[in-house]
Amino acid sequence: MFEYLRKNASSTIIKLVLGIIALVFVFWGVGSFNKKNVQNYAAVVNNQKIGIQDFYKEFDNFIRNYEKQYKFKIDQKMIKKFHLKENVLNSLINRSILYQEALNSGIKVTDDEVRNVILSIPAFKENGVFNKQRYNQILQMNRITPVEFENKLRLDLTISKFQQAIADSIVITDDEIRQAFDFQNKKVKLGFIKIPVKDFIDKVKIKDNDLKKFYESHKEDFKIPEKRNLKYVKVDKNYLLKNYKVDNKEVKKYYEEHKKEFSEPEKIRARHILLKTEKEAKEVLDKIKKGASFIEMAKKYSIGPSGKNGGDLGYFTKGQMVPEFEKVAFSLKKGEVSNIVKTKFGYHIIKVEDIKKAKNKTLKEVTKQIVSKLKNDYVNKKMEELYNKYKDKLDKYTLDSIAKELKTKVGTLKNLDKTNNKIPFNLTAAAFRTEKDKLSIVNGNSFLPLYFFKVTEIKKAYIPELKDVRDEVVKAYKKEEAKKLAIKKGEEIIKTVSSVKDLTTYKYPYDVTDYISYYRPSSKKLQSIDLSGITKLKKEGELLKQVLNDNDFVFILGIEKFDKFDKEKFNQEKTKYEKALRNEKLKFKVNKIIDSIRKKSEIKINQKVLL
Repeated sequence: MFEYLRKNASSTIIKLVLGIIALVFVFWGVGSFNKKNVQNYAAVVNNQKIGIQDFYKEFDNFIRNYEKQYKFKIDQKMIKKFHLKENVLNSLINRSILYQEALNSGIKVTDDEVRNVILSIPAFKENGVFNKQRYNQILQMNRITPVEFENKLRLDLTISKFQQAIADSIVITDDEIRQAFDFQNKKVKLGFIKIPVKDFIDKVKIKDNDLKKFYESHKEDFKIPEKRNLKYVKVDKNYLLKNYKVDNKEVKKYYEEHKKEFSEPEKIRARHILLKTEKEAKEVLDKIKKGASFIEMAKKYSIGPSGKNGGDLGYFTKGQMVPEFEKVAFSLKKGEVSNIVKTKFGYHIIKVEDIKKAKNKTLKEVTKQIVSKLKNDYVNKKMEELYNKYKDKLDKYTLDSIAKELKTKVGTLKNLDKTNNKIPFNLTAAAFRTEKDKLSIVNGNSFLPLYFFKVTEIKKAYIPELKDVRDEVVKAYKKEEAKKLAIKKGEEIIKTVSSVKDLTTYKYPYDVTDYISYYRPSSKKLQSIDLSGITKLKKEGELLKQVLNDNDFVFILGIEKFDKFDKEKFNQEKTKYEKALRNEKLKFKVNKIIDSIRKKSEIKINQKVLL
């Protein structure tokens, strides 16, 4: 029972007593959120009060945990916008409902059970033995009395016992576990052909009436966007660096003050062979020990993406690989081959090709990098100075006077639209939110120029006459009609074939994907289309009875091959999937119980605590 509580407890008190959070806990009740003089309850659930201080403690703890986790300060506006107080109070109400239902169901927690849990908490021990003085000190630090603590602990244990009773009643069948395992692991290869839409372009005949109808229904596609003309003065990186030179003393000083930035951690270059089963890994490792080439074995047997490159993973440092893999890889000597290493991906054999020890780069090695950094810092500083100098005084200047003062010239841009990618985006964005003839400034940095600019003309968006865009309309019309013909051709092919293999008899090249997830299909070869329909297909060779298409191709596809069911992996992970299913069913049942009881319960909320 208590092992279950340790693994599944979720309330603040259980987390506290099990030592999941630090010894110096949040000082409940001491926060930045005002606690007004209100009644002594936050809510009453069937005559059971949720104390005002309990609510504020829970709320403050929630806010601090959230801020700590996401490194984000929560203010009063966010609290109101996202109804955070209501959410916390709802959680407390649900706990009260569960506690009452547990008591009504005959669930009890004895004094001995409470005592045994407290005695087992590492936070309350010294030299492995419960220390009452330490227990009282920690509770006192957190402004909670032993009676309050033990009552809260009893409540949480009661709820957990009730949830355990529900969990014990849940039946998980082998079929459900297999389905859950399949959802994560079932893989399939798809066979397909793709019919190019362009093959049908020349077969499209154009009639004036059809073209007019097409244009009328697609006018927005041919809309001429708003365009703007402007004049500007540009200040870029090159302009600011004309008379700036980095002094060697600056470089040396920066290097001395930032040596840590130029340290290189130890890195290794390794190869690996990834196998599905331990049995396969042992067989491959035996071949390597007998003299087989590691590279050839990787190319032949590895199921990892690096297999085609002989298992080469390149150079990597600690922290880039999963812990089990990394621990072994960094313990090997150059040229050494590991024993079998198990990770969540499968079974690995690792060979270290090269080792580069940790080192500090010399000043000579990083001089160019430092010079670049100092130049960028200088540019950013000068940009900021210029921006601050002019931003509030633009009404005293013209573009010509600014150009004269900065010893540069005024430039002109014509027919600028929002999609223009030849102009830095900061100018484009600013130009389209600025009114005509108003002198404006947009700040820059070491990557983007600073601009002073004025919009001199605004050409509003409009829909042109068909005659003015006829060539474009004809091209679009042909493409759409060609796609219809390609789809029709695909549908005809589907009617004539009974198996994926039959697709190989057509002139269109037949291709096969790598193994992809059956339930969440995605393939680089078919990335432009939605493959979710393949879950309708249950056997190898079966064809999807509908064509799929993107802008350029029509696809016909089906199941080339199902990956073999990995019985060994299933047996190894069966318990994990059973536990996950049980937890999901438990959540569902508990939520149903709460929803059902809430409808029948008398709940009174003190609205003042939500202000």
